[in-house]
Amino acid sequence: MWGRVNAPLGLVRLKVLELLVVLLQHGNHETAHSLVDAKIPRTLMDLFARLELNSLLQHFVATIVEHSFRMPSPALRKAFFLDVNLIDMIMYLWDEATQKEKTRASTPVNNMGEMCRIASAMRDYLANSSAPEVVQMAGWLTTERVTKFKNFCEGPVADHEATNGQLLGGVDNLPNRIDEDGGFGDNIFFRPRSGSTTVDS
Repeated sequence: MWGRVNAPLGLVRLKVLELLVVLLQHGNHETAHSLVDAKIPRTLMDLFARLELNSLLQHFVATIVEHSFRMPSPALRKAFFLDVNLIDMIMYLWDEATQKEKTRASTPVNNMGEMCRIASAMRDYLANSSAPEVVQMAGWLTTERVTKFKNFCEGPVADHEATNGQLLGGVDNLPNRIDEDGGFGDNIFFRPRSGSTTVDS
C-alpha cells in the first residue's frame, strides 16, 4: 500500500528550490555564505528526510548538494558536513530505508537513488585527499567517520547502483521547469539501465 503524502510542498516552494539550483550554478562566495547564514542546508535536508515521497523535491535537494560540493566556495560544504552532519544523516536514512524494504512497510522507499547521488557527491569530494581544503575537512570529520563513510559508498551504495543503475542527475541535468498547472512536461528523470539504449516513456 502506498503511503499518504503529508504536507507536500506546493508549486511556489518547488520553484524556490529550482531558483536555488540556478543560484548555485552561477553563484559566488557571497551567494554561498548567504545560503549558509539562512541555514538553507539544514532546511533542505530536513525536508529531504521528511518528504521522501516528493520526487521533485528529492531531485532538487540532491542537485543542490552536488552543486555545493563542486562550487569554488567551501562554505556550503562545511555547512553540510559539520552543521547538518550529512555523512551520518545519509547513512542513517539509508539504514531506515533498507529496513522499510525488508519489512515491506506501507510507505514505499522512494529516494534511495537520490541518496546515492548525495553520497557520491561527498565521496568524490573526499577522494581528492591531497587538496588542502579536503585535508582540513577530513580532520574535522575524523578518520573513523571518513573510513566508515568510504566503506558505505563501496558497499551498499555501489551495490544499489550496480543493481538499479544511476538516477539522471549531476550538475548538468535539471528537470523541466514546472508548468503553471503543476505539470512537468515530458521530462525523463532516469537514465537507462546499464546496457540499455532507450528509456521507456
